[in-house]
Amino acid sequence: MLVACATTPAPLLAPELKYAAPSECPSSLDMSQAVGLPDDEKKVRKMYRNRTLLMTGQMEKDSQCLVEDGGKSSPAIVFLLPTDLTGEVIYAGSVLDPNSIFAADVSTLDANGNTVRSFPRESFLFQGTQYGVQFRPKENETFVLIKAAHELIGDARETTELSVGSQNVSLVVGSSYGSGTNLVGSQTSYQRIYAYDGAVSVRVVFPKQEVAE
Repeated sequence: MLVACATTPAPLLAPELKYAAPSECPSSLDMSQAVGLPDDEKKVRKMYRNRTLLMTGQMEKDSQCLVEDGGKSSPAIVFLLPTDLTGEVIYAGSVLDPNSIFAADVSTLDANGNTVRSFPRESFLFQGTQYGVQFRPKENETFVLIKAAHELIGDARETTELSVGSQNVSLVVGSSYGSGTNLVGSQTSYQRIYAYDGAVSVRVVFPKQEVAE
């Protein structure tokens, strides 16, 4: 006799609302440790074919940290932008968890690690599964820095999100049989807390090439 085993989903972790740096934090990050594209050339080629380059990171208690003006410490990650960008759109920020959002602050840096531009809070939008900014890189922008926006920690954000799934259907009429797939839409409400932990990403999207007639 076969017995079906149901797996219990892992419990959601409580958002991290306090930050204690794992060690003494530097005033600038080591650019040689920046997160770039995977070393696997096959994966990178596949990304280019799909017109989306994705780099990800995780903000945790033992992540890199940075001392900001005023002496406050923040978890931080630097991403290295690809060198062959020619006006592509970049999305940078937090990846939404079911119950929390890393409180992202985003800026771009030049090759020496100096700030080129910082993005004001009104530039941040919820875009699919990401909370962040959208921009086209300037010629002197080499890195993207994501760190914590302390003023957001503990605030709640409620959203209603739409999703589309598929449902198999079958139809019998007399001796005839048919089957197909219906698209089924649903909406779910989430209340997420801005926190010091969570996933972050930088995504580069290439426009679809027009086919010449």
